[in-house]
Amino acid sequence: FTSYYFGDKADKILTELAVPHQLMATPPELYDMCGLSVQIDPSIVEQVQTILKEHKISTSGLFWYEKGELAVPYKA
Repeated sequence: FTSYYFGDKADKILTELAVPHQLMATPPELYDMCGLSVQIDPSIVEQVQTILKEHKISTSGLFWYEKGELAVPYKA
């Protein structure tokens, strides 16, 4: 997210909509991003993108990430 505010807002909206997710600290590999991230299942990426766009939530991008590996930007 581009700020803590958007991370918190995304968490609240995804919770209200019963979208499975986990709010977490941003992994160290993405150190230049906001300190909050939302972990989601890859099968719902498009759904979450739509929700974030509809609610005007600014992100720093979507990434595929596995601990200890380089983060890869998501491309639809």
